[in-house]
This record gives sequence, structure tokens and C-alpha cells, in this order.
Amino acid sequence: ERTPFALAGVVDGVQSVAGGLAERKGIGFRVAIGPHVPPVVIGDPVRVQQILMNLAGNAVKFTERGTVDISVDADAHGAGGYLLRFTVSDTGIGIPPEVHSSLFESFSQAESSTTRRFGGTGLGLSISKRLVDLMGGTIVVSSTVGRGSAFTFSLPMAVSSEIPANVSEVEVRSDASMPLLGRRILLAEDNEFNQEVARELLEQVGARVDVAADGAAALEMVAGGAGYDVILMDVQMPLMDGLEATRAIRRLPDVTRIPIIAMTANAMSEDANECYAAGMDDFESKPIDLNRLVQTILRWLP
Repeated sequence: ERTPFALAGVVDGVQSVAGGLAERKGIGFRVAIGPHVPPVVIGDPVRVQQILMNLAGNAVKFTERGTVDISVDADAHGAGGYLLRFTVSDTGIGIPPEVHSSLFESFSQAESSTTRRFGGTGLGLSISKRLVDLMGGTIVVSSTVGRGSAFTFSLPMAVSSEIPANVSEVEVRSDASMPLLGRRILLAEDNEFNQEVARELLEQVGARVDVAADGAAALEMVAGGAGYDVILMDVQMPLMDGLEATRAIRRLPDVTRIPIIAMTANAMSEDANECYAAGMDDFESKPIDLNRLVQTILRWLP
């Protein structure tokens, strides 16, 4: 969706989540917006923020000491437009050169070990690239093992003279009602950054959220009789994946059937069919769209 938005609001939304994670790890988190960046541009603020969230989340995850930096710069581009450059850099573990070429490939093409280690789960680098491509941009990586990485994506955008009413995802969320007030949700998700983002989104609309870091933990929490209204189940998790966990939950005796909604970056029809066959009730693709997810959850609540 192309709409006028303020870049500062988008970056602030990322800093509020990723910066908090960095602070808890004891690493720095800095943001710099260049002097030539126009205050309001026309584009898709939600997708831009989701890409930044993913890159910043990976940077924090793989950095044990030092700093994660987000910078935004702009150059004139075309008639009255700009080419915006977003760079997320870190002083983390770095990425071996032999896997650079496969980082942005889809899950079906890249080795799963590479995808899991360097792309994390959730939005994923392949999905980030797809979103950048859809917006007519490019994304590149430079990295040295032991010294850190820098991901840069560039997007052409027009300048807007309008003052947007709600410019950032965080502001849009804060105006939402509380359709899930008091509802108890189990979120099964192994990626810490994705946990934080999903928890924040769901709590904004009133939900009480418990987190399981893998399928085995989710199974144990359900078996313990916690009484969840809905389970949001990531499909790719260590120890026990979402499909196996769902099958095990459905076999539990004396457990009322709880709606289970698959959460996956692999938004293909065959993936959805596999989820349904395992006993899941519905299917949501990542990156998370709060309004869509809430509507899906509400469909399954009594």
C-alpha cells in the first residue's frame, strides 16, 4: 500500500522494540537519519518497518558485544523523487563468504542450516528480499566473519507534502480497539525478536500472551491445563516443530479442542495444506499483519 508516511516514525517503531532487546543484552543500539532524508515520503510504511525489524532483530541476535546501527540516507532520484538507503550494521559474528549468495534464496533453495542460523525464523531474509523487490528496490550484504555484517536495502520513493495522520505502525496500533481483551493466547515461536514483536502486537489489542520457545514447550504448557483460547504456532522450530507439536496436542486426552493457527513465512498453498493435515485450524503468513491476524483469531473464538 502506497501512502504518505514519516520515516522517523517507522524507524522509531523499530528502535522501541529492537533497542529494548539490545539493552537487555548489554549492547549498543544507535539510529542516524541523514540530513537529506525527506521527512515525509510515499510508500508502504508497514513493509519498510517489517524489513527493518527483521534485519535489526537478526543483528541483535548475532551480536554479543558492540553495537547495532541503523542509518537512513537519501539521494535525489528521478523527477522529484529520492532513493532511500537503509543500512543495518552490527559487530556480530559475521557471515562466511561462501553463504552470501544463498542468504536471500527461498527456504526451498537455501540450505536450512544456513537459513536458520543466519536468517533466523519469521520474516526471513528471503522474504525481506521479496518485499524489497516488490517495492522496486535492491538489497545487498557485506560481512566479515568475526567482525560483523551490514545489510543495505535501497528503495525509490516520491516525496509527499502531506502530513500523514498515522505514520508509523506503532501509532496505528495504539489507536486500535481491544478486540482480544482478556483472551489468553499461547505463542509458540523460537525466535526471540519475533516473540517480542508478536507479544507487543497482541498485547496492544488486549490479549494475555504466554510464549513457548519450541513445540515441546508448547505441548507441555497445553497439557498443563493452562486453558488457552488460541494457539499461534510457528511451523519451523527446533526440538519439535509446529506440525509435530500440533499433532501431539490433538492427541492429548481431556483437552478441549483449542484453535491452532499456523504462523509461517512459507506462504504457499502446499504449506497450508500440510498445516491443515496436521490438525491446525487456520493459516497466517509472516510478516504479521495485525488487523488480518486479529480477524483470523476472532473467527475461531466462541
